[in-house]
Amino acid sequence: MKGLRLIMLILISVSLYLSCAKDKLEPKRIIVSDTISFKNDIIPIFQSCYCHQEGNTSIPDYSADSLYNTLISDNLINKLNPNSSSLYHHYSGNTLLYFTSVIADTIIINKWIRQGEKNN
Repeated sequence: MKGLRLIMLILISVSLYLSCAKDKLEPKRIIVSDTISFKNDIIPIFQSCYCHQEGNTSIPDYSADSLYNTLISDNLINKLNPNSSSLYHHYSGNTLLYFTSVIADTIIINKWIRQGEKNN
């Protein structure tokens, strides 16, 4: 009787394992364009974040019209070492970094700074 229970337990365990094994999540590929545009790539990052939307007076003015000037005047960008930029650290140190969108935002911000943080 014990042998039958052991065999049944093994069969159930193996079947559960095999049924879940095919459902493994594949990591998403993050594709970033060769040229980063401030208007098309950076501004949408700030517009998608609830804390940076227009009308929030508890943070600097990150509205689309003044975002570039604010980033430059508040020294949030380190042109010589983009990885040490405050802007980059804000995103790379984000507790939500495991979300693909936040990882992509971090890559885009870093690449934009490396390309000379143009206001294009």
